[in-house]
Amino acid sequence: MAEDKSRAVYGIDLGTTYSCIAQVDKFDQAVVLTNFDGGTTTPSVVYFENKEKAIVGNEAKGMLSTEPQNCVSFVKRSMGVDADFESRPTSFRTTWTRQRFRLLSLRSL
Repeated sequence: MAEDKSRAVYGIDLGTTYSCIAQVDKFDQAVVLTNFDGGTTTPSVVYFENKEKAIVGNEAKGMLSTEPQNCVSFVKRSMGVDADFESRPTSFRTTWTRQRFRLLSLRSL
């Protein structure tokens, strides 16, 4: 029976500090894919520009020094805890689950 090469295999590393995704190539080797910024890793940081817009990755990491109250990082350290995570900005306070933060990271990969 012929081997089915039509299925793609991916591996995802949702790291505490950085995240990345890899694909198994035709030689059965893992190849780390590039993100939207052209890098192979994405900082696991979310920046809230406003109530509707969250930015993930390098741009969010850059905002840690100037607007730390609007940034969330190290979410993975508290995964599995039964609690919501509140974004800190008082101008657009909203409640997000830790899983939703991780979903934002996945979408940026």
